[in-house]
Amino acid sequence: MQATKSKHWGTGPRILLLRPDDPVDPVRILYVFKEGSRYNLRFLQRQMLKKLLGRRYRPLVQMAKSFTQTVFLEQLTAQQSYVIRQLFHMQPVEFWRASKGKILIELPDEPGKIDRGVLAGMEEKPKQLLLEFGSPKTHEDIDEEHRTDE
Repeated sequence: MQATKSKHWGTGPRILLLRPDDPVDPVRILYVFKEGSRYNLRFLQRQMLKKLLGRRYRPLVQMAKSFTQTVFLEQLTAQQSYVIRQLFHMQPVEFWRASKGKILIELPDEPGKIDRGVLAGMEEKPKQLLLEFGSPKTHEDIDEEHRTDE
């Protein structure tokens, strides 16, 4: 107690009394964020991205939010990339940043149009990377490969 005697912690969180029309949950704590807070704007942006993507492509927002940019772009299929470009008129990298909340973007009220014919002719599976976990190569092995290539 002596160590905190001269400390000032500020006004602290403000807790308001419940109004009659406030939703109350017996198990969960409910929060209300300021309309213009950065957290709230990110949340609303992700919500709008999901709504505009529709049921099939909605998981892209969570995928972008969960993975690093490199992993997200590697996992992205040609179809998903096409959908992002057509609906939002942005590149997948910008979509990743918007899903992460790193940038706030102006989203359209109505998404762009998708040509189902173009979409049908594209790959549905992400590019797979082939990883070889053999024994580590020595400098002699690498030198030998270069000599045989020449």
